[in-house]
Amino acid sequence: MYDDYEGQILINGQEIRAYEFSQLKGLFALVFQNFAKYEISFEDNIMIGNSLIKDDKQLKSVVEKLKLGEILKGLPAGEKTSLGKIFKGGQDLSGGPWQRLALARLLYANKQINILDEPTAALDPVAESEIYEMFHEVAKNKFVLYITHRMGAAKIADQILVIDEGAVAEKGSHAELINLDDGKYAKMYTRQKWWYVQ
Repeated sequence: MYDDYEGQILINGQEIRAYEFSQLKGLFALVFQNFAKYEISFEDNIMIGNSLIKDDKQLKSVVEKLKLGEILKGLPAGEKTSLGKIFKGGQDLSGGPWQRLALARLLYANKQINILDEPTAALDPVAESEIYEMFHEVAKNKFVLYITHRMGAAKIADQILVIDEGAVAEKGSHAELINLDDGKYAKMYTRQKWWYVQ
């Protein structure tokens, strides 16, 4: 969204300033920690990421991958059920299912570049682990940028960038960074790991 930076940012070898904004927007799908809760139907919540054509097969696949089937079964009008409290008969969801819907929106959008900013904040550790493993599997031919403070989530990345005071302090794979003497990543990983092994 900003073009007043120094240096170059390239996508497919082309400087991003050379793209039309609509072209750039068409390349990206994002899920933020404070994701949107759209008070529309269950299926529209997913399809809003790419609503030009309804693809029933893709919709079903996304629901299965994100394990939304049980939630869907509990909705009185199935995928047509309005979510939230605006409409009469609307069904509100807890934090975890809302977050899974936001992730489903990203998967359904099927974009080349996916940005996930703390996308599992409302999920328990087991569900979080499942989500990251699933994304690692389905995003093999896509560019995925995970932004996280949870070192266990960072571990699955091909390359980890440790940001400190606005600059890249370390970069490499988990195996490379965990073995750095006095490394920032290794210290953070060890400290967070300690929470779970006591």
